[in-house]
Amino acid sequence: METKSNLQASRAYIPTAIIAIAIIVTAIIFAGAYKAKFNKQVTISVTGLAETSFTSDLIVWRGDYQRKSMDLKAAYGMIKNDESNVRQYLKSNNIADNEYVFSSITIEKEFDSKYNDQRENKSVRYSPAINCRKWLLLNRRT
Repeated sequence: METKSNLQASRAYIPTAIIAIAIIVTAIIFAGAYKAKFNKQVTISVTGLAETSFTSDLIVWRGDYQRKSMDLKAAYGMIKNDESNVRQYLKSNNIADNEYVFSSITIEKEFDSKYNDQRENKSVRYSPAINCRKWLLLNRRT
């Protein structure tokens, strides 16, 4: 009988031992994954040497122009007139129409801020100035 109870007592430790081994194996797996994730290999490998001078065949120019007016239609008309002048200038310098792009007009309203004696902002819409801006992007192959 004594042997049977010793055998049962030793069998009671088997599930505990399996759980302990599983925890240790899991910890080793997670530690390896953590090391692999944060192992930084900051190296640059260079083989050979090449030096070549070259001439670029693409020119990219950016430009913008803007007009301010108290009237939106007037500002828009001035911007369109400026666009026409820029197109004529580019055409006179042998730049084709497909080599440049005009953006749409960006409109911003500007207001004057009025302050009272307590320095509180009392923004009033007295005749807002309208700022119209247009962008130009020129890509040209030489």
